Amino acid sequence: MTQARGRLLTATDVGSTAELLLGKARVGSVQGVFPKALNVLVGERMFCIVRSDVGRSPMNVVCDVAEGASLAEFGVRPGMQIRRKGRSLVVNGGALTVRLPPSGAGASPNIRRLFLDVRQTWANLARLRDEIILHGNLMGLGGVLFAAPWTQKGRPAEMSPAAKAAASPLAEMVDAVAEGNLETVSAAARELIGLGPGLTPAGDDVLAGLMMALLISWKALGREDDFAERVNSRISSQTDGRTTRLSTEFLLHAARGLGSERAASLLDRVIFGRPEDIQPAARRLFDTGATSGTDAALGILLGVTASLEAGRRKGA
Repeated sequence: MTQARGRLLTATDVGSTAELLLGKARVGSVQGVFPKALNVLVGERMFCIVRSDVGRSPMNVVCDVAEGASLAEFGVRPGMQIRRKGRSLVVNGGALTVRLPPSGAGASPNIRRLFLDVRQTWANLARLRDEIILHGNLMGLGGVLFAAPWTQKGRPAEMSPAAKAAASPLAEMVDAVAEGNLETVSAAARELIGLGPGLTPAGDDVLAGLMMALLISWKALGREDDFAERVNSRISSQTDGRTTRLSTEFLLHAARGLGSERAASLLDRVIFGRPEDIQPAARRLFDTGATSGTDAALGILLGVTASLEAGRRKGA
C-alpha cells in the first residue's frame, strides 16, 4: 500500500531567532498545536510555525496558510518530532513538511531612527490611550486606564480582576523607570509576570510591549546610556518559575527591543507618526489573540510614556 503524502507548506518569512535555532539544531519537538500556530521546542528555546495572518516576528516561521485554515487540522500533535533537512522542516517523518526560504531572506522588525517631534509623540500617546479605552479588549489589563484621571466618556469603566491587581505595580513600574529606580522595577515585574490566564498571560503581554517600546524610544531620543537595557534586564530576569515557556521567549525578545510586526508598526507610528496614523495600526494589533494585542498596545503606551517622562523629569 502506498503511504499518503503529507501536507506541504511554503514559508514566506523566517524570523531571526527561528533562523538561529534552526541553524544550531536539527531536531526539536512540537510543544503546542493551535489553529494559528505550532509551537516548536528546541532545547530550552522556542519558535513558532504560524499562519500568514499572524505576521512576522523574530521567532515566527510564517507559512502560506490563509486566515480561516487551522494548523490544528494538519495532523500534527504535541510531542511529535520535527527535523530540519536542508531548507525544510519535516514533522513526524513527513506528516507535514515546511519548505523554508533561502537563509537570511526574512527580517525582524525594529526601529532605528531619532525622534522628530517629542510634542507630537505625546499627542500620539493620547490618541493611543483613547483607542485602547474605546476599542480595545479590556478584559485583560487594558482596564487599568480607568484607574487613571484620563478616563474617557462613552464607555463604562470595566476592570478585570487581573487589571485591578496590576494597576498599582504598573504605575510603580512607570514611575520607577522615570525616576531611575531599578529595585522598584524588579519588584513591580515580580508582581506582573504571569498575571492572568493563557499561554502569554496579560501581565507578560503588557511587559513585552513596555520593554520593546522603552528600549526603542530611549534610543530614538538619542540617549547613549544603557539604562533602558538595564531596566529590561531586570524585568526579563524575573521570569523563572512565574510564567510559561512561550511567554518567557516573548519577554526575552522584547528585552532586546524586538516584537511582532504589528507591535513594531504601532510603535513606529506612536514615535514618528501623526495622531491619525494611530487608529489603523492599533486596531490591527488589537486583533492579535483575545486580549494579547490590547495588552501589548497598553505596554507600548506605558513604555514610551516612561521614556518621555524620564527625560521631562531630568529637564531633557
